[in-house]
Amino acid sequence: MCGIFGIVGRNLPSDEAFLSSLRTIKHRGPDDFSAFRIDRELIFGHARLAIIDLSEASNQPFLTDCTVLAYNGEVYNYREVRAALQKLGHSFSTSGDTEVVARAFEQWGDACFEKLHGMFAIAIYDKKTKTLSLARDRFGIKPLYVREQGDTVSFASETKPLLRLGPRAINPDVLQEITLWGFPLSQNSFFADLSQVAPGEVISFSGGSVHRRFWAQDTAETKRWWNEFGLRKVLDQSVSDHMVADVPVAIALSGGLDSSIVAALAARQRGDLVAFTTTFSDREDDEVEYARIVAKHCGIEHRVIRLPAGDFEQTLRSILHHVEEPLANPNVFPTFGLSKVIRDNGFKVILMGEGSDEIFAGYPWHRAAQEDNASTRSMYEHYRRRRAQPGAVAYLRAPVAKALAAREGEFLSVFEKRALGTKLDTMLSFERAYQMQFAQLLRVDKMMMAHSVEARVPYLYSSVLQAANRLPDKRKIDISPKNRGRLDKIALADLARKLLPAQVADRPKFGKGGTVNLWETPLMTNLDAVADKMLTSDEYRISREYLSEWINWNAVKGTSAKHLFTLISLITATDIHVVAGNRE
Repeated sequence: MCGIFGIVGRNLPSDEAFLSSLRTIKHRGPDDFSAFRIDRELIFGHARLAIIDLSEASNQPFLTDCTVLAYNGEVYNYREVRAALQKLGHSFSTSGDTEVVARAFEQWGDACFEKLHGMFAIAIYDKKTKTLSLARDRFGIKPLYVREQGDTVSFASETKPLLRLGPRAINPDVLQEITLWGFPLSQNSFFADLSQVAPGEVISFSGGSVHRRFWAQDTAETKRWWNEFGLRKVLDQSVSDHMVADVPVAIALSGGLDSSIVAALAARQRGDLVAFTTTFSDREDDEVEYARIVAKHCGIEHRVIRLPAGDFEQTLRSILHHVEEPLANPNVFPTFGLSKVIRDNGFKVILMGEGSDEIFAGYPWHRAAQEDNASTRSMYEHYRRRRAQPGAVAYLRAPVAKALAAREGEFLSVFEKRALGTKLDTMLSFERAYQMQFAQLLRVDKMMMAHSVEARVPYLYSSVLQAANRLPDKRKIDISPKNRGRLDKIALADLARKLLPAQVADRPKFGKGGTVNLWETPLMTNLDAVADKMLTSDEYRISREYLSEWINWNAVKGTSAKHLFTLISLITATDIHVVAGNRE
């Protein structure tokens, strides 16, 4: 996993200016740092975190006679793809996946992405046709930002290099979306003129023309019984694939169902695993105790790390420096803390349980899809009540609040466009396309890469998604009156009972014994004091003034902790990436 940055077009920056911008993402890849300028109209840069083929031969940008490649991610089936390419006459000078990506593109063009199983953000330049292609994995695990300015296209793994190329401003539509929803409802960035390549999309730029194609999208699957043995086989293979590495692999173990299944399957394949559990609690919490039970059951070395609450303001500033776009969820704190722990313990790769809820239906609001007379509109309204922050309207400027209200039909349309298969399929597709991409995966990638750690997510694999999509809805959620057992992730829980102690397999995600509420931990003790400083002190005055076009600071009184966190995230991101940046 790495950081990529490049520009194609006229009037390229000097080598010194380009390298200065590339250094802003060096934390993503401390093992090698390189850039190449080609044909006067192309410059590619790369910061490498060496995971597969640790030799210099796989350093990037990677050049062949036909292409220039800058690639971030891992292709887990690279050996199989390489074997197929060798049969077609290709020869290889390296043993890793980077050259496989380049040769696959030479052989199959942008159809190659359908053959690559893994997580990736790819920029590849065809020297013959002078075409730049940008592609992203089907789930959006790896970020890929792009800026189009006339006949010049620039791309990067994070916004920081791109923000250095021009004036910094905020996209008002995205600000509205983050304020209301906590995440964007489009591929546009919080920062004006920046967007992301969509999951499963390839964008080709050539001679001033732009071509967009989706090589992977959610599709409806025929529902049929999928027994626990079949599901286990698929997950077992995914975990096996995600352990492909030339460096040690660790496990993030929360003690919940998702990470515990990953740990159990991994432990059956490798005997020297280490699992990490972090907590902000100042006393024993259920997450730690359940994680201990799982680690002991699986025979895994277990390290419990108590994260200090620390300086809330400075930690938030460090987090927003890396995550860049404001988030409404304090889960960024434990992920940031975990990544430092992993790196300090000598690991570069960690398996995580992210994505399971969005595939196997693990959130309470997903149950709305099985209610009598459920419609697309009723599901949307239910989702909005549970996930959005309508109270935010109280501190928005009147014209902004009016504009936000006028967009309600647009938001419903975004939800309706995800309609496919069953009603539950629609809700899960929407969840994956927006919340998972722009909140959850954004957090995981950028918080882990802040300390040069590669996070791998075995649930987010094409084969796992296909298997889950084939499950009858009642194997995910069953709210029928006859059901006296578990309500959600039923098939996954049934699988867990074959792998884990009953108290782990049967524990709820929410409620007593479930997910820790960060709002009630020592971490949040200083939230009010930090919020008061950011809302009133001269230190943040310029940032507040910048945001005052949209936010009425006089109306921010007695707001909830969640709203306060969203506001101070907005202020901090603006202060670091807009106000300070425009002074440079």
